Amino acid sequence: MARQPLEDFLATKDQSIHALIVTLDKAILKGAPDVDTAIKWKQYMYSFDSKWMSPICCIDTTKKGIALRFMSADLMADPLEVFRFGASGMGTWDIPFDSKIKAADITRYVKDAVAVHKTKS
Repeated sequence: MARQPLEDFLATKDQSIHALIVTLDKAILKGAPDVDTAIKWKQYMYSFDSKWMSPICCIDTTKKGIALRFMSADLMADPLEVFRFGASGMGTWDIPFDSKIKAADITRYVKDAVAVHKTKS
């Protein structure tokens, strides 16, 4: 299992958002403890077997918040109706910097993403 230290990613971000990123990382790893992580394309990515062209999800930042992206969101359940879809099946969960996210919600979505990923493999 290859892991890029989260600290390397945090070093590229404003310190005021570190706690939110760490909370997301912990929730993601709770839902997918066996993933590899790495910084790719300026995003913190989570994938099985270091397959970075088909990650489970990734953390990116914008001027307004965190963009938690799920690559197969079009095949996932979205009970909180948080996904914003682009041109592909990728869905982005926009998390404002000042939001009070529930880690259990993130973990639930990650578990669903892992299940979808396994059925596609």
